[in-house]
Amino acid sequence: MVESHSVEFTDKDEAQKLEFFEGDVHLGHYDFRFDINDKKFFSPTKKGDVNLRIHSEPNIKKVWILVEDHDLRPIELELYAETDRFKFWNVNLNFKKDISKFSFAAQSMDDLNIYYGTSGVANFISPSEKWIYNSKEFIRHDIPDWVFGSVMYQIFPERFRNGNDDLTPENALPWETEPTRLGFHGGDI
Repeated sequence: MVESHSVEFTDKDEAQKLEFFEGDVHLGHYDFRFDINDKKFFSPTKKGDVNLRIHSEPNIKKVWILVEDHDLRPIELELYAETDRFKFWNVNLNFKKDISKFSFAAQSMDDLNIYYGTSGVANFISPSEKWIYNSKEFIRHDIPDWVFGSVMYQIFPERFRNGNDDLTPENALPWETEPTRLGFHGGDI
């Protein structure tokens, strides 16, 4: 790994080509999940920091976010959970500018280097492969944390009482019968 990084152009013909790894980058079929518009992946807080999460396939051993604000800041994400299908990575970070760009780098268990940008796995990160975070314009949805993982119920009034037989349609099931998946009993309260 390279310990010092620069956002200088590494190839004059490929403007803003970002290189984090020394050597080859592997283009393969890797499964990463990230959506900047989904709070479970990208959640700015009222304090100004951002809780960022990404999911990867189990064959990934390290993940970095490559933040470009004043300088290139590679930040290694922490593995916080895993299943047979995914590894779950997260980091809490502060962007140093109102408008910052970022992408991801990863390393497989076989020591293969991987870049992940807006269109998926790539052999380098170009300007079109970066997510752009504008802290002044990003729409924050203040959804309370208790909502996530909660059980929501739908109430079907037609299951409770038939208050007016005149409103009951002809195809309604008799009121005393067991409910069925597609049956309608004619309740109106």
